[in-house]
Amino acid sequence: MDVPGAEHVAWKDVVTCRVRHDFEFLAAKIFMGRIILQLQDDSSPEAVARMASELRELFVKNIQLPLVQRDVNRIFNN
Repeated sequence: MDVPGAEHVAWKDVVTCRVRHDFEFLAAKIFMGRIILQLQDDSSPEAVARMASELRELFVKNIQLPLVQRDVNRIFNN
C-alpha cells in the first residue's frame, strides 16, 4: 500500500485537528495526544510540517498492519 508523502495536505489537517479521525492504531492515538500538546506551544508551519512527517513515518513503519491500512484509507478516502 502506498502512503502519500508528508507534504500532502491531509497529514497537516490531521495533526492540526482540522480533520479528526478516531484511529484504530493505538500508537497513532498516543502520538496525536502528544502532538496536540506540542503544537499548543509551537504551531509554526515548520512544527506542523515536522509533526505531519513524523505521523506519516509512524504509519509507513507499520503499514503491514490491517488496522493501519484502514486508518490510512480513512485519512485519504474521506
